[in-house]
Amino acid sequence: MSVKRVFVDTNLFVYAKFQTPQTLIQHQRAVQFLETLSDPVVVSVQVLNEFASALLKHKIDDTLIQEAVKTIAAGSTVIP
Repeated sequence: MSVKRVFVDTNLFVYAKFQTPQTLIQHQRAVQFLETLSDPVVVSVQVLNEFASALLKHKIDDTLIQEAVKTIAAGSTVIP
């Protein structure tokens, strides 16, 4: 029997992290989707790098970026 897993792409994490008037609907949908996942989450190193890059573009403090990436990695299986 195979194990179900969910691959989560960068945009979901970015939308879940940011809430602006222009991205309110995407933010709400991303948060709701991530909260309802019951299967194990898989992310790639590329997703983590793209997520960190997006946060840098929004001028988020490096410490907060590191914490966010660690949180994602801790709750996921990270693949090369």
